[in-house]
Amino acid sequence: MKRWWYVFWAAAIGVFIVFWGAFFHYNYVTHLIWESAIVFSYVSAFIFLSLLPKKRRECWLYYLGFVFLAVAILEHVHSMVYPGYYTMDPSKAVLYWMYARGTFTFGVLTSLILNRIRASKKLVKRMSVALFISVGILIALSFYGFEELFYNGSKTTYLKALLETIYAMVLFITAMVLKGEFTLSAGLVLSGIGELWFLNYGGNVFTFQFVAGHAFILVGSFLILLWVSVRHVFHPFRETEILAEKYGSKLVNVSRAVERSKTMFAHMFDLLLKAENLDDLRRAIGELKDFVKLDESGYLVLFYEENLIFKSDETLPGDEGYYSAWERFREGPFRVYYRGISEDHKEQLKALLGWINVKRDELELEKGFAGYRMNSGAKTNSEGSS
Repeated sequence: MKRWWYVFWAAAIGVFIVFWGAFFHYNYVTHLIWESAIVFSYVSAFIFLSLLPKKRRECWLYYLGFVFLAVAILEHVHSMVYPGYYTMDPSKAVLYWMYARGTFTFGVLTSLILNRIRASKKLVKRMSVALFISVGILIALSFYGFEELFYNGSKTTYLKALLETIYAMVLFITAMVLKGEFTLSAGLVLSGIGELWFLNYGGNVFTFQFVAGHAFILVGSFLILLWVSVRHVFHPFRETEILAEKYGSKLVNVSRAVERSKTMFAHMFDLLLKAENLDDLRRAIGELKDFVKLDESGYLVLFYEENLIFKSDETLPGDEGYYSAWERFREGPFRVYYRGISEDHKEQLKALLGWINVKRDELELEKGFAGYRMNSGAKTNSEGSS
């Protein structure tokens, strides 16, 4: 259904251009407006394909964007020369036209080849640089003759007609290969038909032949821009909306769970820092149930050496052999038996038990020093009394 909408709008634009050129005054200004519309389409396609994406797997599209930019530059130079905005030189204008259409035709074909060989990003960048070096050389050469290759002062040459025919055939073949991309293929076919309208003409460029040719090429450029916009701008945004609708609530829940874990982690760490004796440490261990997120059928049991020091459900037995079939891990003197704990929470629990173990050693060490000082003090007092 969408394809027919594209065809409808393309046909509407084409009819409008033909109506404009056939029934209203067609002059250099009209020609410049049409050429500017074509340039706008190609520049927009370049922006969408080569500038906006920061990461792209399909490197050939990056190169295709630069092809459109190169064509836009040459088309603009052509449109400036023809009406005399830069210099009134029909031969040079036709030369730039052939440059532009040749760059478009073989640039699209090269992009397709890069796609088929799955060219690397490095190769694509080199090809893009080479493309603009070639365009610069072509423009520079235009100042040293070559104008009469395609226009001898009164009419176009047979070489131009031959090249325009080759351009059209290459575009048709490329469109057939890209038949899976309907909109892009249609744009290439219309551009190829447009080429055929410019096979041969004389000094009068304000004829229906030029109106029809520009109509096909302008509609072709519009379809190419439509393909780029839908596939690489609107469609990705739509996919993002669908993903947001599908997983948005889940992502919110995950975010809340992460924040909850961060809060509980900070709370447990604070309890361990403030623990001044083994009783404080036991109270911190007692809050493990709130720290570890358990499923509805999840359980957690913690043994320290031979003693049961924590269980998530009071109905669970104290016999360690009862948990032999459960999942378990060991962290220092702690032995943990569990069910229904995610891997992330398991790793967090390991880290927390490591801190608890360090804090226990610290408290035991302080208690030992305190006992040593008390015994030393008592011994000193006893000797003094004697």
